[in-house]
Amino acid sequence: MLKNINWKVRLKNPTFWAQIILSIISPILVGLGAQWHDMTTWAALWDVLYNAVSNPVIVVSVIGSVWACITAVSYTHLTL
Repeated sequence: MLKNINWKVRLKNPTFWAQIILSIISPILVGLGAQWHDMTTWAALWDVLYNAVSNPVIVVSVIGSVWACITAVSYTHLTL
């Protein structure tokens, strides 16, 4: 699955990077119930990140989200 990905093209694609960033940020914000205005200082941002890494549910959610962005899913064999 990962061997068929054209990494040179993918890494130059800004949409790919937007998906990666959102797949990391979204589970953290949702899992902690954090709001953007809660992270107005560097200390508050690091506190949110520390709490996210300390929560196994958020870590698994981030890994799953990033995996979904990276994998190249092909539906050529899907029949309905």
